[in-house]
Amino acid sequence: MVLINAVCFMGSVLLFNEAPYFDAKWLEEGFCVSNKETPHFNSHALSFYADAVATVFLFLAYRKYNGILSEQCIDHIYLNMFGVFMHGLGHLMIAFAGNAEEQSAKQQMSIQERLNEDGPKTVIVQTLILLGFWIALLKASMPKVSMKYTVPMALFLGSLPSQFLVKPEFGFTYTQTVLLLAASFNQLNLPLEKKGYVYSTFAVVVACPVGLVGWLESQTCGDFLIKYGGHLIYDGGICVSLFVFLLLCINHETQKSDAMKVKTL
Repeated sequence: MVLINAVCFMGSVLLFNEAPYFDAKWLEEGFCVSNKETPHFNSHALSFYADAVATVFLFLAYRKYNGILSEQCIDHIYLNMFGVFMHGLGHLMIAFAGNAEEQSAKQQMSIQERLNEDGPKTVIVQTLILLGFWIALLKASMPKVSMKYTVPMALFLGSLPSQFLVKPEFGFTYTQTVLLLAASFNQLNLPLEKKGYVYSTFAVVVACPVGLVGWLESQTCGDFLIKYGGHLIYDGGICVSLFVFLLLCINHETQKSDAMKVKTL
């Protein structure tokens, strides 16, 4: 379902990229952006604040439950801790990058023109943040894939296309599609013994809602979502789903432990 939804969303955006198929406000930026003229308080900045707070709680949860929960469950918490933070940092960068039109104009500049306008330090920092964003999120999507494969994927599927090929208004769709496809193929290729409670729970509680909230944002931005933080709802939804997943893992391990105690009596 996650795989089918990701492909359908991407295809719909590419084929029907206009109102009334998608919300006009969402189409302007490729995100639902509240308080667009206020960088410190627009949806991208708010997403960063929410992701930063969630990262702290994920870190605390990891420290408390590492060694208690199953390796498969704790891997999701540990890697998503980095993924959520870098996701937020990516939004913070967008918050101060201007609107989609300004970003598109900058995208058409040569590397030398960007260096002249922004300065080498700014360009290097932005490139490293973007690369870190893709490494962290791809690793969270594919926990057991070696970094020797994850880093090249982050560079050639993520960082370079995002900077030079993908139009800013398609940035959200491109990012979501790549990450959901990576996660889907990775999960589908797990050995049968790994396709148990954690496998199905992560799919139902985290992966599926992410794709569905993408539809919600793209359809209801101007009339509804923009009044309540816009894209913040998407990022906040990811954070909430990860904590629900964690609670379900804790409950599952507790039940297993109680069952083992009963057996030994």
